[in-house]
Amino acid sequence: MHSFIVYPDESNPDVAQLAQFLDKSGCAVKWTQSLETLAGQAEFLSASDSLIIVPTTSKWAPGVHALVHFIRKSKGRGFFLYVTDEINPENYKALTQTGVADSVGWMSATKEIFSAVQRLKTGVVQMRVPPTADSGVHKMVSFIGASGGVGNTTMAFETAVFLASLKNKSRLTPSVAVVNLDFSRSSIGDYLDLAPRLDLAELARDPDRLDNYMLEIFATRHSSGFDLFESKEPLRNLAKVDEAAIFSLLNCLEDNYGVVLLDVPANFVGPFDDVVKNSDLVFVTGRYTVPSVKQIARRLEHLHELKIPAEKTVVLINDCDSRFFGGFVKRSDIEAALPRYTIVYVRDDRSFASDCVNSGISMVETNPKKAICRDIKRIADLIGNLKSEKHENVVRYATR
Repeated sequence: MHSFIVYPDESNPDVAQLAQFLDKSGCAVKWTQSLETLAGQAEFLSASDSLIIVPTTSKWAPGVHALVHFIRKSKGRGFFLYVTDEINPENYKALTQTGVADSVGWMSATKEIFSAVQRLKTGVVQMRVPPTADSGVHKMVSFIGASGGVGNTTMAFETAVFLASLKNKSRLTPSVAVVNLDFSRSSIGDYLDLAPRLDLAELARDPDRLDNYMLEIFATRHSSGFDLFESKEPLRNLAKVDEAAIFSLLNCLEDNYGVVLLDVPANFVGPFDDVVKNSDLVFVTGRYTVPSVKQIARRLEHLHELKIPAEKTVVLINDCDSRFFGGFVKRSDIEAALPRYTIVYVRDDRSFASDCVNSGISMVETNPKKAICRDIKRIADLIGNLKSEKHENVVRYATR
């Protein structure tokens, strides 16, 4: 197993002790002057289980931001240990959220190095490689409520939990992102007990500078594996949302995630029309009532005006009454009112849903065998079976 020490002075006694300990642990130790030099090492580029030690001293201390950026670019090459006695919580969080790095103090450095060596040798540490722009199929899916309060947001994030939990042979963690485009509230974070991190003001200052490192800062990782992008400071006036910022974010997400689920506000207008038009699939959510079905029909008419074909549109009927021996009450009436569209019925289980909301744990995670979770699986299956090719040489959303 290869190990690398990123430090410009091999004569430093403290760093030299780390090298000696690595050698005794059975690692082939190689010194490198800097992260830039490491990036050119053949042994590093060809490895997938290296241990990279980045020690800091009073004379040399690479910034955490630079290190995180390097880790993102070289993810899958090895596990990084940043040795320092001083690191603030934000930097520590950014480092550990890479999934392949940690920070240790000098007093515990040898113990942590030994532990990391053992985990790498036994395969406990697994490198997660995120998808890149040319990694194949990318799917952009919109969820729109026929009106407010119909459970559209719940359908979006529960579907994300299911998709993120799927096993995928090509990567250890499914690549799923959820974006709450209703910037006036942080509802998903409230439902799942998460702290949103998307800074719209920072993004709007210069949308073109959005890169993978900034995207990582804006992401909040859910326990199931999907990344949430939700405004940390709710915007009262949606009309002030910068279109270029939204489209820059969505283009960057498409390049970095296999599936992007968009929670579109029920009163979407303006830039959100373009968001929906460029989606590969659109779900329209309503309730199992006559007024709601009428609202769904009006929403579908608007999508028709946007030239979104019926085959790219799915109707979600939420809170359905089910029969004792299976099936749903008044199903034929709804299908007669909404011809030409694929319809997915999600049964009513308000007690279970309420318990999950109060606990901050999704329904799919709490009990995936529940009937309502099997209904959500049908939504996820439609997305999983969706065939969508990555847009080549053009961006999906024009930022200017």
